[in-house]
Amino acid sequence: MDRSVAPCPERAILNSFHRPAVILCESLNPQKQEITTTKESTAQLKTNHRIADTPPTSGKDVLLLNVGGTERRVRRQHLTEGEGVEGTALALLFSGKFDERFVRDGKKRIFLDMDCPAFDVILQGILEARALQQATSEGGRDRNAVSRLLTEADKRQHKGTMDSQIALIIA
Repeated sequence: MDRSVAPCPERAILNSFHRPAVILCESLNPQKQEITTTKESTAQLKTNHRIADTPPTSGKDVLLLNVGGTERRVRRQHLTEGEGVEGTALALLFSGKFDERFVRDGKKRIFLDMDCPAFDVILQGILEARALQQATSEGGRDRNAVSRLLTEADKRQHKGTMDSQIALIIA
């Protein structure tokens, strides 16, 4: 009795692809090595420049600042989140990725070498823009009041005391 089994056609097909698949995988080895080298180089650069991969931060963090000799406390989210702030250099700077790079004073506050009133104007503009966006958003409870404020500013051709700020916020 002949116990030989007829060759399986599927096995023959798989065997015909085995060698080309091995050659293809081996041809990717230089690219794999290049990717590994690039990742190591990037990690080294981040370490050298003290840039954190993933910031261990929260928008709720309170940043202690020394702005031109004046102490300020600011929520991180006010400098990093919201339309008009996200994607800016300011948002990147305070994102947490560069916290180790900041110059700090004797009380470990982040030192910003700038005029405090100028910083306050910038911060106030960010906060007012956020309030305006929230108020005018769909369902915002102050939508009519803000609309009225903008209409009145338009009538004055934005020449009132706060109209220049309103113009900046809606620009």
